[in-house]
Amino acid sequence: MILNGEIKYIDGLHTNSNYTAIAHLWLLKQTLHSPKCRFVTDEDGTLMKSIYRVFSEEFLPGEVHHFLCKIDRDKTIQDAFREYIVAASKLKDWGEANGFEEQSLKKLVETKVSFELNK
Repeated sequence: MILNGEIKYIDGLHTNSNYTAIAHLWLLKQTLHSPKCRFVTDEDGTLMKSIYRVFSEEFLPGEVHHFLCKIDRDKTIQDAFREYIVAASKLKDWGEANGFEEQSLKKLVETKVSFELNK
Protein backbone atom coordinates (compact mmCIF):
# COMPACT_ATOMS: atom_id res chain seq x y z
CA MET A 1 0.00 0.00 0.00
CA ILE A 2 1.29 3.50 -0.75
CA LEU A 3 0.42 6.37 1.60
CA ASN A 4 1.78 9.87 1.05
CA GLY A 5 4.36 8.57 -1.44
CA GLU A 6 5.73 5.97 0.99
CA ILE A 7 5.36 2.23 0.67
CA LYS A 8 3.71 0.81 3.76
CA TYR A 9 4.04 -2.92 4.29
CA ILE A 10 1.29 -4.80 6.03
CA ASP A 11 2.46 -7.86 7.98
CA GLY A 12 1.32 -11.10 6.40
CA LEU A 13 0.23 -9.52 3.14
CA HIS A 14 3.48 -9.53 1.18
CA THR A 15 5.25 -12.62 -0.11
CA ASN A 16 8.56 -13.06 -1.83
CA SER A 17 9.37 -15.06 -4.96
CA ASN A 18 10.68 -18.05 -2.96
CA TYR A 19 7.34 -18.62 -1.25
CA THR A 20 5.44 -18.09 -4.50
CA ALA A 21 7.58 -20.65 -6.36
CA ILE A 22 7.26 -23.17 -3.54
CA ALA A 23 3.48 -22.73 -3.50
CA HIS A 24 3.21 -23.21 -7.27
CA LEU A 25 5.38 -26.33 -7.25
CA TRP A 26 3.54 -27.77 -4.25
CA LEU A 27 0.23 -27.23 -6.07
CA LEU A 28 1.61 -28.94 -9.18
CA LYS A 29 2.77 -31.88 -7.07
CA GLN A 30 -0.65 -32.20 -5.40
CA THR A 31 -2.53 -31.86 -8.70
CA LEU A 32 -0.53 -33.97 -11.16
CA HIS A 33 0.20 -37.13 -9.12
CA SER A 34 2.84 -38.00 -11.71
CA PRO A 35 5.11 -41.00 -10.99
CA LYS A 36 8.08 -39.15 -12.54
CA CYS A 37 8.87 -35.47 -13.04
CA ARG A 38 11.64 -33.73 -14.93
CA PHE A 39 12.50 -30.09 -14.46
CA VAL A 40 14.67 -28.06 -16.82
CA THR A 41 15.85 -24.70 -15.51
CA ASP A 42 18.62 -22.19 -15.81
CA GLU A 43 20.62 -21.26 -12.72
CA ASP A 44 17.70 -19.48 -11.06
CA GLY A 45 18.28 -19.96 -7.34
CA THR A 46 14.63 -19.44 -6.47
CA LEU A 47 13.44 -22.20 -8.80
CA MET A 48 16.22 -24.60 -7.86
CA LYS A 49 15.66 -24.19 -4.09
CA SER A 50 11.91 -24.55 -4.53
CA ILE A 51 12.18 -27.71 -6.64
CA TYR A 52 14.55 -29.34 -4.16
CA ARG A 53 12.41 -28.34 -1.18
CA VAL A 54 9.04 -29.48 -2.58
CA PHE A 55 10.33 -32.68 -4.21
CA SER A 56 13.06 -33.59 -1.69
CA GLU A 57 11.68 -37.07 -1.01
CA GLU A 58 11.26 -37.88 -4.71
CA PHE A 59 14.86 -37.09 -5.73
CA LEU A 60 16.55 -39.97 -3.91
CA PRO A 61 14.56 -42.82 -5.52
CA GLY A 62 14.95 -41.15 -8.94
CA GLU A 63 11.32 -40.12 -9.39
CA VAL A 64 12.31 -36.50 -10.01
CA HIS A 65 15.19 -35.22 -12.14
CA HIS A 66 16.52 -31.70 -12.53
CA PHE A 67 18.35 -30.69 -15.68
CA LEU A 68 20.38 -27.52 -15.40
CA CYS A 69 20.93 -25.56 -18.62
CA LYS A 70 24.01 -23.40 -18.73
CA ILE A 71 24.91 -20.94 -21.44
CA ASP A 72 28.49 -20.35 -22.52
CA ARG A 73 28.36 -16.69 -23.45
CA ASP A 74 31.93 -16.74 -24.75
CA LYS A 75 31.03 -18.83 -27.82
CA THR A 76 30.30 -17.22 -31.14
CA ILE A 77 27.14 -18.15 -33.00
CA GLN A 78 29.29 -19.99 -35.53
CA ASP A 79 30.99 -22.05 -32.79
CA ALA A 80 27.64 -22.91 -31.21
CA PHE A 81 26.22 -23.95 -34.59
CA ARG A 82 29.24 -26.18 -35.28
CA GLU A 83 28.75 -27.87 -31.91
CA TYR A 84 25.07 -28.36 -32.70
CA ILE A 85 25.93 -30.07 -36.01
CA VAL A 86 28.42 -32.41 -34.30
CA ALA A 87 25.95 -33.22 -31.48
CA ALA A 88 23.11 -33.85 -33.96
CA SER A 89 25.36 -36.18 -35.95
CA LYS A 90 26.32 -38.13 -32.82
CA LEU A 91 22.66 -38.36 -31.80
CA LYS A 92 21.67 -39.69 -35.23
CA ASP A 93 24.49 -42.26 -35.03
CA TRP A 94 23.22 -43.34 -31.60
CA GLY A 95 19.69 -43.62 -32.99
CA GLU A 96 20.81 -45.78 -35.91
CA ALA A 97 22.87 -48.02 -33.62
CA ASN A 98 19.87 -48.56 -31.36
CA GLY A 99 17.16 -49.01 -34.00
CA PHE A 100 15.69 -45.51 -33.90
CA GLU A 101 16.84 -44.28 -37.32
CA GLU A 102 13.35 -43.10 -38.37
CA GLN A 103 12.91 -40.63 -35.49
CA SER A 104 13.24 -36.85 -35.69
CA LEU A 105 16.02 -35.17 -33.67
CA LYS A 106 13.47 -34.02 -31.10
CA LYS A 107 12.11 -37.52 -30.64
CA LEU A 108 15.65 -38.97 -30.58
CA VAL A 109 16.57 -36.61 -27.72
CA GLU A 110 13.49 -37.70 -25.76
CA THR A 111 14.24 -41.37 -26.45
CA LYS A 112 17.92 -41.09 -25.49
CA VAL A 113 17.21 -39.17 -22.27
CA SER A 114 14.55 -41.72 -21.30
CA PHE A 115 16.92 -44.57 -22.19
CA GLU A 116 19.74 -43.09 -20.09
CA LEU A 117 17.47 -42.39 -17.11
CA ASN A 118 16.10 -45.91 -17.09
CA LYS A 119 19.49 -47.68 -17.13
